[in-house]
Amino acid sequence: MHIDDKLSEMVAHHRQVHTRYLSAHFRHIMLKIYAYLEQGRFQECLHYIQSLFLETRGGTRRGFPLPAAVELVALSAAIAEIA
Repeated sequence: MHIDDKLSEMVAHHRQVHTRYLSAHFRHIMLKIYAYLEQGRFQECLHYIQSLFLETRGGTRRGFPLPAAVELVALSAAIAEIA
């Protein structure tokens, strides 16, 4: 099963979330998010997603492409409903 399908399955009864762009371009992030969710660590997962948007690299963080940012925000909202 594709990781996007697993995540959708986890949050499907709350909200339909698509993470195809993230899965294709930021697989390492999706694997970490999935690990948090699979372990039921929803608050930690939310903190992790929020940390992705913060500048913590001394000005070298480039930010996400818009499709990735949109998917992260939607995923965060869906997880917040579960948490």
